[in-house]
Amino acid sequence: MAAARRMRDGLNLESSLAEDCAVEEAVLCLVLTNAVEVQDRTGCSVGVAVYGPRFSWINHSCSPNSSYWFSTVPSSGAASSGLIHPKPTDGDNRNGSELINTKISFKFLSSLGIEEGYGPSLIIRSIKNIKQGEELLITYTDLLQPKGMRRFDLWLKYRFLCCCYRCNADPKTYVDHILEEVSFTSHGCPTSTITSNFCGDFSFTNKKLVARFDEAIDEFLASDNSISCCSELENLLTHGYPTEMTCETLKLHPLHHLSLKAYTTLASAYKALASDLLAFNPMSEKDNLKAFSFSKASAAYSLLLACSTHHLFLFEPSLIVSYANFWTSAGQSLLSLVEGFSSFSSQSCKKCTLQKHNFNVELPEISRQFLNCVSDLIPKVWHFLSEEGRFLVLVKDPIDLRWIGSMGFSILATDNASSELKTNAETESVDSTCMKTCLFQVGFHCVIYGSLLSSLCSGQQITP
Repeated sequence: MAAARRMRDGLNLESSLAEDCAVEEAVLCLVLTNAVEVQDRTGCSVGVAVYGPRFSWINHSCSPNSSYWFSTVPSSGAASSGLIHPKPTDGDNRNGSELINTKISFKFLSSLGIEEGYGPSLIIRSIKNIKQGEELLITYTDLLQPKGMRRFDLWLKYRFLCCCYRCNADPKTYVDHILEEVSFTSHGCPTSTITSNFCGDFSFTNKKLVARFDEAIDEFLASDNSISCCSELENLLTHGYPTEMTCETLKLHPLHHLSLKAYTTLASAYKALASDLLAFNPMSEKDNLKAFSFSKASAAYSLLLACSTHHLFLFEPSLIVSYANFWTSAGQSLLSLVEGFSSFSSQSCKKCTLQKHNFNVELPEISRQFLNCVSDLIPKVWHFLSEEGRFLVLVKDPIDLRWIGSMGFSILATDNASSELKTNAETESVDSTCMKTCLFQVGFHCVIYGSLLSSLCSGQQITP
């Protein structure tokens, strides 16, 4: 850039070019290390912005106590305000509406480098209890990555090594342990579980397994080859990857970070398969039935992702942003299966108060009510949803993960686990009308719960 300007102005390229480049490099480094990707409420990127030091100086943690959201509604011309809201606590009737330090103002830095009074507003909200004088911390990276990947990402982008509680924990936190746990099986029987520090053939096999996952996902993203992607990912999830020097097979924990990534991709791939079939021949009854099967698999993987993240969220509450998005997405996928059945729109749940959007109820109580309802409903629809996916049939109950222990992986019990896992026979005996009702109820609960969580993070009330 500096050379281009000097050529344009007819100046000597050798003279003070190094100084000009040094200044530009410094400015670009400041922008790259302080810029933040602006996203709308659906999580779609709409650009990159640089805010003032009141925001850019907020430090990172892999277990943050705050999150930030954007409001992309055009302003009237005044500087966009950044508001910090407190998290409601027990006995606090203010519901997070009182503002802290309302004098904070973040101005949008335009591409020309001039501070304008326009741009998206940035809102910082607490997602945990924060003591007076405690530092606000946000995350700069994906919290559903294991420690090694988070550190690599942070070093690559920001040139620092995170030393937060989660990264310094020894032994690793339960969540970080699960996110990279693998099992070696021989003839279908687990022989050992390992989380990291592979050696010899195990390390090589692990790298090959990661490469196979990445190749399948990249192929889907690059060429939209949904069938190949679904086949490869489900094969890896179901059968694992064989080692080259032993008779053992490397399998991922169902909550491994690659497993979660695979669930996300499979939900999208099956949805794409359904859309392609309907677009190609919308009048074919055979294609419509096949498309519906693909839609069921897509909804099942979305639900499995939400339930898996729920288990991790119980041990790491800072995952609330992803947690909320996954429940909302799962609910929307389930509701799409019963769209057109208008009789369901008037139904409400008599067991919980989610439909009332009652913000005076504390989050633990909201979560308890939600889990009580979906723990009863999901087993009734899971067999119906999981008929298409090869890996899905191995999942006994996505909300009660004790079946994972029978596969040789570690899993901690949670309060919402029922006394017994339901068998397939108990979940199959649901007639067509009841199935549609149950699907609607599960989807309804997921959407409302996800929206309530998102509203707590963003400070924006949801519409009834």
